[in-house]
Amino acid sequence: MDLISLRYFVRVAELKSVTHAAELLRIAQPSLSRRIHELELDLGVKLFSRVNRGMRLTEAGERLVEGARRILQEVDRVRDDVMAQGAVPSGTVVVGITPTLCPVVLPELVSRMRNYPQIELKIEQRGSLALPEWLLEGTIDLAIMADMTRSRLLDRIEVAKEEMVLVTAPTTQAPDIISWEQLSEVPLVLTHTIQMIMQKLIASRNLTLDVHSEMNSLEALRVMVQEGRCATILPYSFARREFEMGLFGVHRILDDSMKRQIIIARSKARQETAAVRFVSNLCVAIFTESEAQGRFTIKAASDLKAFARV
Repeated sequence: MDLISLRYFVRVAELKSVTHAAELLRIAQPSLSRRIHELELDLGVKLFSRVNRGMRLTEAGERLVEGARRILQEVDRVRDDVMAQGAVPSGTVVVGITPTLCPVVLPELVSRMRNYPQIELKIEQRGSLALPEWLLEGTIDLAIMADMTRSRLLDRIEVAKEEMVLVTAPTTQAPDIISWEQLSEVPLVLTHTIQMIMQKLIASRNLTLDVHSEMNSLEALRVMVQEGRCATILPYSFARREFEMGLFGVHRILDDSMKRQIIIARSKARQETAAVRFVSNLCVAIFTESEAQGRFTIKAASDLKAFARV
């Protein structure tokens, strides 16, 4: 039961005629008939029964044709994938990414893309609430964002779970782990998107955040937190560098359950090019490596640095 015999068998089954199948396959009719006969001998069953106007599958033939089609489709897919490895993808790929993920993903992505000059990479920065609309409009090819929508019009790949943490000035007196009650008493300044994410995460809990103001400038928010003018909530990956440099205080919220889901999404309505697929796979690899390195979640409370007391 080799692949050539299976292809011949499927074609005869589709056309219900050895004569027509032989013409289409451009082989002699006796050779095709011999192939089918040898396949029947190999399996020990009759695959066709002759009728007045051609060939009809037997019950065994019906079972074989279903399996043969699946096998041949998988062989064709593997062949195409292998052949594509020898071809260098090219074209323009526009990636939309949230501001909090830009410093986490873009340095590595841009660095790796230098090895593929045939692909022109363009980056558009936008919040997770707006990126789905850009995908559907065709403004961007891929979106790297928090999972804020369940639109059936989007294909999504879940790539990481990112812990949300309370961020304060490094000298702030506060426990490493903040309870729900303590969090509700902290005056916060949040970006609009972070506020929406937190509302989604605490929806099942009887908790109200004390949001004093909304600020959609992450740079201004960084400065205000460092100077002790406010506290905020940020993804750990975004605050990690300042935390390790002693510029931020980072506090886990109760436990590690406060995590937002990060996805790579694209519109189902648009044809995915080889270049878009390549960049998407590269981003998945970057997230996999980053998550393994602990960039998205504080491993344990003991990993938190000791806080300076004032």
